[in-house]
Amino acid sequence: MPPEGVTHLVVVGVKKGGIEVTKKVLDFFIARRVMVSKCIVVDQDVDVFNMGQVIHAFVTKCHPGRSILVEHFEGKSNALTPCYDAEERRILKGAFAAFDATWPLEWPKENIPPRATFEDIYSENTKARVLEKCLEYGL
Repeated sequence: MPPEGVTHLVVVGVKKGGIEVTKKVLDFFIARRVMVSKCIVVDQDVDVFNMGQVIHAFVTKCHPGRSILVEHFEGKSNALTPCYDAEERRILKGAFAAFDATWPLEWPKENIPPRATFEDIYSENTKARVLEKCLEYGL
């Protein structure tokens, strides 16, 4: 639960992802009436405590048409969720959204693009030289 997400967002890391796993995560939270309304599911190569990695996984792996699951319910939401209107709060009507930020299991390994970040692309030597120059330039 990142501090930026208050109590409205949780990040879950899984060994094997896919939309079916994300559905199981959604069902887990709904069944337990957890007072969270959004969940991002990430692969094990993402550090759930590093919001930069989480956001990178979210924007590169979460398909806007296939990777978002929403479950609506009544009588068991959090009345303190700011985005709910007064009537939704009164009757505890809400929704839970789970975002699948994992690579589809059916994709062959060669179809998965490499992560394009400073940490992942460059050699240790190149990264050290760049960081050294940044310090030298006062950045």
